[in-house]
Amino acid sequence: MSLVTTLWSMQAAAALTLAVLYAVVWSIDRRNLANLTLCVVAVAMAVAARDEVGMMHAATPTEYGDWARVIYVPIFFALVGLVLFVQLFLGTGRLWLLWTIVGARVAVVVGNFLTYPTLSWREIGALRHVPFLGEQVAVAGPTVLRSWHLLSLASCTLIIVFVADAALSAWRRGGAEGRRKALVVAVGVGLPLTITIVVAQAVIQGALPLPLLVTPAFLITILVMAVELSRGFLLTRQTRQELEELRSELARAGRVTALGQLASALAHELSQPLSAILRNAEAAEIHLNNPAPDLDELREIVADIRKDDRRAGDVIEQMRALIKRRTLQMHPLALNEVVEDVISLVHSDARARRVALDYVMTPGLSLVSGDRVHLS
Repeated sequence: MSLVTTLWSMQAAAALTLAVLYAVVWSIDRRNLANLTLCVVAVAMAVAARDEVGMMHAATPTEYGDWARVIYVPIFFALVGLVLFVQLFLGTGRLWLLWTIVGARVAVVVGNFLTYPTLSWREIGALRHVPFLGEQVAVAGPTVLRSWHLLSLASCTLIIVFVADAALSAWRRGGAEGRRKALVVAVGVGLPLTITIVVAQAVIQGALPLPLLVTPAFLITILVMAVELSRGFLLTRQTRQELEELRSELARAGRVTALGQLASALAHELSQPLSAILRNAEAAEIHLNNPAPDLDELREIVADIRKDDRRAGDVIEQMRALIKRRTLQMHPLALNEVVEDVISLVHSDARARRVALDYVMTPGLSLVSGDRVHLS
């Protein structure tokens, strides 16, 4: 296998790998159409790489012309995808100019298949062989240009103008990020594209004895697009994480604020069982001072103390669970019990505001999955 075939195969494989990767990314977030444009450009460049190898290894002018005609199709998708990427990435660009470019490139592709051997060449008289990467490759020999070649040249010129205008508009719009994107498009997209178009036109007109190549510079552009889209994807993901953390903090702040409003009610809820515990302890002390204490009465007093202690403990635990920062813990819940928790928290505050609470429980409800404290 020749070095040309090896390098262009590697180039095509790299482009297809990026295409698959960003197709997956686009399937996750289909609103970001810039990822889709990268897929289109990458696939087009992989196909164009095959066509370029076919041109360099062509044995006859007819075979060379066939490859030259076919390559216009992937070049169409690459150029249109690139223009759309600039429009989506920068958020600037003249739409009328964009659609003029698309229409001109469609005309070039259609005209290319209606003429022979290509829209630019009326005739390929012979092939020449020039050294390239350690081997002899075919290039068009004496050629005759068509006047329709000016349409192809004009469309390429409009693409350069569109990219330059979009980058300049983004730069004038201001902002550090906007200017950084404008610089990336100008250097990473506009410069390789301009060099490729100028060299390709020189080769077509016979001014340069080189093979007709567009994919090497486009591969640089694809890598720049991939880096920028990856950066944007990572920034978006980081922003989402920060937003989730902020939402969690706001929820926690809301719980703390609600607890501040319920502070008086919670104090009252604690004072009731604590007062009952104190009264029962005093009553137990009185019974114990008797010569013959009533053990059954003492047992009932101890049971009441334990019950009030559990009630106070439940109130404290609910308050602690609401205040502390924690993740949701999903468990099977009885909704009636959750309602009773809320009623026990708010009924003292409601009574202080002269509000009567009335509720009716529906027996036999199915259990639901939820976080009891969060729902409360």
